[in-house]
Amino acid sequence: MDESKLRELAARVEISENIGRFAQSADSRDWEGLASLFTEVVYLDYSSLTGQEPDRKGARDLVEEWAAVLGNLDATQHFIGPPTVTIDGDEATAVAYFQAQHRLHNVTGGEKWTLGGRYDFAFELRGEDWKISGLTMTAMWGEGNQNIMALAASRRRPS
Repeated sequence: MDESKLRELAARVEISENIGRFAQSADSRDWEGLASLFTEVVYLDYSSLTGQEPDRKGARDLVEEWAAVLGNLDATQHFIGPPTVTIDGDEATAVAYFQAQHRLHNVTGGEKWTLGGRYDFAFELRGEDWKISGLTMTAMWGEGNQNIMALAASRRRPS
C-alpha cells in the first residue's frame, strides 16, 4: 500500500474517532475535550430544529451554550452511526445518522426527549489534527417532551 493511501486511511480513522469523541465528550460533560475537537470558529446549522439561521460561532462560546443546557439535564446519550467520510486535501466531510436521548427528572410532560436525525460534519486539517469546522444537524424525527431542553436551560445547578 502506498504512503498516500495510508495517510488517507489514517485521516478516516481520526475523523471517525473525533465524531465518537464528540458524542462521548457531550455525554460525559467533558466540555474542554469537546471544545478541543473544533476549529476556533465553527459553522453551525441547527435550523431544522430551531428555525434559526445558520451561524458562525467561536468554539468556546458554542460549547458554553451547549453546557448550559446539556449540563443541566440529568443524562444524555448520543448514539452516532458509522460515518461516511470524504477527504479532499486538507478538508473533509462526514455524514452520520444519530439518535440523541435527553432526560430531565421530575418534570411535567415526561422526563425524556429523543431526537433522531443526521449530522453533516465539515473537517479541516490543522497541523496534524482533523478539527470540526462545521456541523449541520438535520432533525428527522422526535419523540417525547422537547420542552425539557428549555427547562434544563433555565435550571441552575449548585456550584
